Amino acid sequence: MTTTPKGIPLPPDSTKISAIAESMRDMAAATDAAIDDMAPDAAQAAADAATEAVDAQLATAGLLKDADPRLPKVNPESVFRVRDKSGVVALSVDATGATTVGTTSHKPLQVSTGWAHTITDKNGSIAFGIRNDGTVYFGGQSPDGTPIREVHIIVGGGQSNMSGRGTPVGADFDPEDSRVFQFGSGASAITPATVPLDMHDTSTGLSPLTVFAREYLRTQPPGIVVVLVPAAHGGTGFTTTGENPPPTGYTYVAGGGCWQVTDVGPVNLYEAMLAQTQQAITQATAFFGMAPKLKALLWHQGEADSARLTESQYATYFDALVNDFRTQLSAPALPVVVGEMSPDWTVRNVVAAGVMAAHIQTAARFQNAGFAYGPANTGKHGDDVHYSRVGVERLGKAMHEAYRRALLNVTGNPAPPPSVSATRTGGTVEIRWEQAPSRVTGYTVEYQIDGGTWTAAPAPSPALNTKTTVTGITGNKVLVRVATVNATATSATTQPTTAIGA
Repeated sequence: MTTTPKGIPLPPDSTKISAIAESMRDMAAATDAAIDDMAPDAAQAAADAATEAVDAQLATAGLLKDADPRLPKVNPESVFRVRDKSGVVALSVDATGATTVGTTSHKPLQVSTGWAHTITDKNGSIAFGIRNDGTVYFGGQSPDGTPIREVHIIVGGGQSNMSGRGTPVGADFDPEDSRVFQFGSGASAITPATVPLDMHDTSTGLSPLTVFAREYLRTQPPGIVVVLVPAAHGGTGFTTTGENPPPTGYTYVAGGGCWQVTDVGPVNLYEAMLAQTQQAITQATAFFGMAPKLKALLWHQGEADSARLTESQYATYFDALVNDFRTQLSAPALPVVVGEMSPDWTVRNVVAAGVMAAHIQTAARFQNAGFAYGPANTGKHGDDVHYSRVGVERLGKAMHEAYRRALLNVTGNPAPPPSVSATRTGGTVEIRWEQAPSRVTGYTVEYQIDGGTWTAAPAPSPALNTKTTVTGITGNKVLVRVATVNATATSATTQPTTAIGA
């Protein structure tokens, strides 16, 4: 038999095949003529002898029959199976499309995971993958081919606005970003981030967590990927429970739970968020082959507690959450960002004032914390408790700006506000300013009329609010200025700004 240098049989040439075929025809004719006059047993023996002769010629020529063990095998469990010469399966494809080469499983995944095809190593980490958008991932490399330098984890907790209610959504609005992954509440696995995210409830729209991640990556060097931990649940708070009937002072939320650190109800959402974050860290380490860095906790919540909690009560619960989260994760300086409830809702719900004040003052109670004002007039039509898609996009960007301020919210000399504006209507002047990019515990605001002495304006309430109003103004030209205060010092004042209006 002719073989290649590696011993692989070469197919016989056409002349040899023709000769074998001619020989088989002659043998068949002779056998047919002979068995006509034979007894049945003798005829069967003659036919068997002819078959053996044909087999011998096929073997001599290097041709394979359907019973040869070197041929691919198919069984009820496989669509396709190939064995090596010893009978061991070398390649198989089962009815689900899963492929095994040797002992390595090539796993087709559900479309919802974002992966079309993966190869995992012995630890279950993806060594090679093809995403639904056609991009290719190699272990230790981002899907765009850039070597992964760091993996950053960002956690999102709270209720429905964090969960995601900004619509519309879809591929045209939210194309998949190959640098953004999630460790979802439901899937409990590292998958490409989707819109909506895999939250603790069933999200129906865009979340500020997703917008934050997009803005965050704009400020990061190549090679950074983000893993989101979406843990929010609509309608929940520090005074809600999944227990029915609810205890005194609580509101029942079907499928929900409570965010209190020490709550012993059927669902402790804080413990669920903490466990989800810890699992995300473990899974990301295996998935990317490097330990991730926990970068931020984003929080948007308050509507469920506004009618029950005062500023101090809410602050007590929320501060316990932040302190325990930082402690459990060994991240004492973890940046924490709180987003404002929809102004369209709070303006007509005065009961929200206490929770709102607790939110604003977060940056005073904690270092490495920031507050993001939400955009007015961006509530959903007929549902102003939730931000519209435009509102979610603006809020997510504002939360990223607050994150950058949180990084500067540490002990040290304060910086003055970046800008100040003032609007005059008759004898009333409304003064507004941007939050200072430093540690802040309060602001001093002054005004001057027609070049006279500088006079203190009413202090903002709460102390970190960024607006105040002066009444009883007479005269023509009014100037205003603002300084930042913290435990270390008082900053220089801003440049005097002229109040606009009459």
